[in-house]
Amino acid sequence: MRTVHQEYFEKPSYEEFSKPAYWSLKNAFASAFKKLQPVAQFQAAAKLGKFLAAYN
Repeated sequence: MRTVHQEYFEKPSYEEFSKPAYWSLKNAFASAFKKLQPVAQFQAAAKLGKFLAAYN
């Protein structure tokens, strides 16, 4: 979660993600998932999609 917090609230990797928005939050999670192994990336992305569906 530290990477997500950093990417969303502190210092996004890309300027386009600097404004707080749904897509910026989703991209913050995607940046954090890059540090996972491939199967774990897939599982995390699937769970995130279900979680965020309630807020989209």
